Amino acid sequence: MPSLVGSEMCIREECVDASSRSVVLSFLVKPCHLNMMNNVHGGCYGTLVDMATTVALMTFDSHLASVTVDLGISCMSGAQLGDILDVKSSVVKCGRNIAFMSCEMTRRKDQKPICNGHHTKMLTRSKSKL
Repeated sequence: MPSLVGSEMCIREECVDASSRSVVLSFLVKPCHLNMMNNVHGGCYGTLVDMATTVALMTFDSHLASVTVDLGISCMSGAQLGDILDVKSSVVKCGRNIAFMSCEMTRRKDQKPICNGHHTKMLTRSKSKL
């Protein structure tokens, strides 16, 4: 059984494009991301949505501190070992206390939709201790 701790389980994304309110990340599927059916585990998709949407929020305002209120995914197809996923995330709306983000994942080789996600975060505006 694989260890659940350590760098083997790390999610590694590569930033392809970033602008204010949006980001495109690239994700290579490795053996540690697969479930027993040899598809990417749903929890991995959830982690990708969390990370990608938070990065998109940081492009909007890098000084925002936030906590997750709601996170959801809808899986439309499975990704397999060696697939490269393009993960496109954007800030749909950002208010004073709450932000709404969305995410779409497609398989690069055929642009097939793999997973969509949404993420709502409460903004906690960090205070400097300097």
